[in-house]
Amino acid sequence: MQCILKTRKECCPVRRCGSGRTKNEMFRDLIRAAHRNAVKFALVLCVSWHMNAANINCVGSIKKNLLGAVKSNLEVALSKSDRANRHAEAGRFVKISSLSLNLGDLREVYVK
Repeated sequence: MQCILKTRKECCPVRRCGSGRTKNEMFRDLIRAAHRNAVKFALVLCVSWHMNAANINCVGSIKKNLLGAVKSNLEVALSKSDRANRHAEAGRFVKISSLSLNLGDLREVYVK
């Protein structure tokens, strides 16, 4: 649990919650702190609120696994080369909802 000092009177749950930091920024800070402090863990389990490209990449950067439901509008590349060319060409990323997946199917994808 982390206490949040409200520095502003307004509160918008999507934006800064009056503390000057977003929930996603706090999530990434907690993950980095756990890694920096040598907390032993292999898996990060989170709600869909935290399943965005920045958080997925943060967890991946410290070589840990992330488990959670992704939203249908998450954009992914289907290969490493598609991800590498993210700035060179348009159309290399697709919404995850456009993929044909059946229950139990596994597919390796790359987030932006």
